Order: sequence, then C-alpha cells, then structure tokens
Amino acid sequence: AAAGMTLVHAHNRAAGSTAFGVEDPSARIGRMLKKKGHAPAPLFRISPSHPERCQTGFLMSLTPHALREVAPGVTALDVFVSDCIESFQVIQRKPSPLANMFKEDSLPAILISGGNEDTWLFAMLYRPGFLRDILSVVFRRIYSAIMDSGSACSDRYRTPLQTFITRSVLAPALILLIASLRKRFNKSRRPFLLPQ
Repeated sequence: AAAGMTLVHAHNRAAGSTAFGVEDPSARIGRMLKKKGHAPAPLFRISPSHPERCQTGFLMSLTPHALREVAPGVTALDVFVSDCIESFQVIQRKPSPLANMFKEDSLPAILISGGNEDTWLFAMLYRPGFLRDILSVVFRRIYSAIMDSGSACSDRYRTPLQTFITRSVLAPALILLIASLRKRFNKSRRPFLLPQ
C-alpha cells in the first residue's frame, strides 16, 4: 500500500492476516508477477455494486514458507514485494491510452494493455447465456484434466488448448473451402441443354 497500490477491502482485513488482495486494473501486475515466477490468484468482480471501482486484481496467500531465505539475507517475501513494486512502477510509467478508452475490466482494455484475460473470462461465468455455457464446458474440461491428470497435457497432446483452438478454427475454414470448391465445380459442370 505504501508503494501506491490499493489493497482490496483493506478496512475488512484482520490484523496479521497472511492473505491479501491488491487492485490491479486490467490484471496487468498479476500477469507480470506470473512471468517472474510468482503465483497470484486472479480477482474479478471485486465490487460489482460499485462499477466505478477497480474490478480486477490479484490475491496472495502467504505461508511461513514465504519467509525462507532464497539468497543470503533475502527472503522469498522480500523478492515478491520487490517484484510487485517493480511491476507496479513499470505499469505506471507505461500507461496504455487506448486501453483507457474502455472500462478497465472489459476484454478490449485487458487485451490492449496486456493483462490477464482470465479475469474477464471468469467474470463472464456470472452472466447467464450462451457464453457462460461455452466457458463452463471449456473450464470444466481444462480443470478436470488438471485435477485428474496433474496436467492438462499428455504424451499425445502436448498443448491441448492450442490444439483445440487450432482445430476449432481450421475445421470451419476447411468446411467453407470445400463448400466453395464444390459450388465452383458444380457451376462448371452445368448440364448442356439441347434446344428442343
């Protein structure tokens, strides 16, 4: 908080609590922390009844393991705090003017600013409809595979999500190509009609 970041619901946080959430517009800091090897959990729909507030962020839950020394005189917690402040400062120096044209938790703002799109996807699960149905199936498949297999990939499919997306894009494209070629072929084979 001293670095300028806002803790989520800080007024409700119990003293000495090892779990905390940080507001992260468009989920940019969380993505940067993941790239640095940390594992923040995404926060979404933080306060839907107050849409003017930041709706995305990340959650950290620390254990005594965070106090281990990773270098002489440097704990894992020190490394996390340093990386978090550094990520925040990078984002403050490089704002995305185009992303600011959209609501901070909208898909365009998240994609343009380079944030974590998972926050938008999970937030969509709260709205009934076709998108929720599709996302529910995708999330169930991915997380079931992770829970059952320990990993979402296997020897047969090293990158299952990429394979799924590629196939779901290529299959309709191939069908359209075949339909187009078939039309063209049928036009060239019109029966010759003899005058009567």
